[in-house]
Amino acid sequence: MDLLTCIRARIPGIHLRTIEEVRGLESILTITYNQNKTIYSWTSNEGLRELNIDEGEIKIKSEKICPGFAILKEAFIEFNENVILVIKDPWDELSQISNQRVLREMLIHARETGKIIIILGKEYQIPVELQQDIYLLDLGLPTKTEIETYIKDLIDSAKENKILADKLKIDSSVIPRLSNACSGLTINEIRNLVTMSCTQYKIDSSTVALAIKEKKQIIQRNGILYFEENTKNIDDIGGLNNLKLWISKRVKLFTKEAREVGIYPPKGILLLGVPGTGKTLCARAFASILEVVLLKLDAGKLFGSLVGQSEENIRSVFKTAEAISPCVLMIDELEKSFAQGGLDGGTSQRVFGSLLSWLQDKTAPVFVIATANDISKLPPELLRKGRFDEIFFVDIPTENSRKEIFNIFLRKAKIQIKETEIDKLAQISDNFNGSEIEYAVQTSLIDAFYEERKVLPKDLEKAIKNIVPLSKTMEEQIKTIRLWIKEGKAAPAHIEEESIGKKRIRID
Repeated sequence: MDLLTCIRARIPGIHLRTIEEVRGLESILTITYNQNKTIYSWTSNEGLRELNIDEGEIKIKSEKICPGFAILKEAFIEFNENVILVIKDPWDELSQISNQRVLREMLIHARETGKIIIILGKEYQIPVELQQDIYLLDLGLPTKTEIETYIKDLIDSAKENKILADKLKIDSSVIPRLSNACSGLTINEIRNLVTMSCTQYKIDSSTVALAIKEKKQIIQRNGILYFEENTKNIDDIGGLNNLKLWISKRVKLFTKEAREVGIYPPKGILLLGVPGTGKTLCARAFASILEVVLLKLDAGKLFGSLVGQSEENIRSVFKTAEAISPCVLMIDELEKSFAQGGLDGGTSQRVFGSLLSWLQDKTAPVFVIATANDISKLPPELLRKGRFDEIFFVDIPTENSRKEIFNIFLRKAKIQIKETEIDKLAQISDNFNGSEIEYAVQTSLIDAFYEERKVLPKDLEKAIKNIVPLSKTMEEQIKTIRLWIKEGKAAPAHIEEESIGKKRIRID
């Protein structure tokens, strides 16, 4: 149900949750413009103000001192039936039981008379006693259409400015790109960004770069989501042929052309396997070839100490990811992040339940890449069809894959050795994962650098012999997941070249 529907239905109590107070007020005033409604706003500092909107700007028609809830109730009762009262951030007042009683009486009066009370604020702090009387409604971040319209309006205003008009240079071709780059930002943040660019007399590719930089800072401000740089590509991944083929077939599925032929955006994949086998690398590479933003969720920071904070945090993650979509959302070590069980009063279960529902129901082009190392700790409902498009098992690299991985890291380190030597390294590094191969290359570089010489094959062999592969300590766990492959519950991320193109194992 949207705000207009709620107002038409005369729902007496609404909590419009938003971080954009001004935009929230503008929305209320705009949708009630032709409905013969009188809008008042109240805070203990501002008092009672009658508002209207003129040419997109909020105007104050009248003001009245109204320092407390008791006096506010008296004024509200005297209003006619076509009044909407907007109460902004009343959390301090509602911490007092007496004021909770006053608000309940105001809601009863509103229900009887057709008046409406809208609580406007970011936090959901409605007292439990009042929650059944107040309908919760979220004002999402501006859509891409709203953003593009707003940017054009800001540019038009700048062109009319006598100081800016003669010097301002607008590259109209970047406006769609700028609108995409601004997705996930608030109207106020977009205004500041465009205004700053206009004072530098240009709207061009540099404005797009500035928007991306600003978005990165905003995303990371809460410490839950991190903006990852897309520095990897598909060529940085050794082996994993089946996974790379699956990804390559879906590169264009986020485009307008795919939507026009009825293809839904892919939901995501779950990567099971040993640490260091390239699961995180795949997320970075996929975001890079899609040319979309890569977000990384620090699930451990979802859980807050305040009641309801954890649930609010996960909702904020979903909103942000959807607002800036298309994007890739990476969730590392899923089983560790949500394995607190009942020790936290059920908070982790509620948060995990929210994640499951979102994975199942989301329609926004947010591609989720989740990783897990221990399938025994994953709840069965996570593995149910519909949460992910596919579940892949990332096994220890085969000998051919290890040779590919050695070639990648040797090339990056500018180490040149014979092909036969690389074959030997791939053979003696049996059961090594990609991270361990990288560590062996780095160790040989350090030894050679210390002795002021080039890296020799014997340096690499020595480094390999001094490493105990992680697969030795996770042998039983790997066997368990391999049984999954045989039972058809996951697809292998790598198959040998001669098997490419054959029918792949799918999820049950």
